[in-house]
Amino acid sequence: MDIRMPKLDGIIAVRIIKHILPDMPIIMFTGQGDMIASIRLGAFTCLLKPVYMPQLVDALNQVVPKLS
Repeated sequence: MDIRMPKLDGIIAVRIIKHILPDMPIIMFTGQGDMIASIRLGAFTCLLKPVYMPQLVDALNQVVPKLS
């Protein structure tokens, strides 16, 4: 999910998701936002845009075992 979204700020979305599903791993994306804030709130990681496929695949490979 992006940190900056038109209808719902990504930082607020992380708070909501973590309140409802505390164990859900969240991968954030940003081109300019606060990467540290999203991780402090519980995002698994925050990738800087443009996101390249190897970065995304690496993050997903780390997250998938957490979903099992």
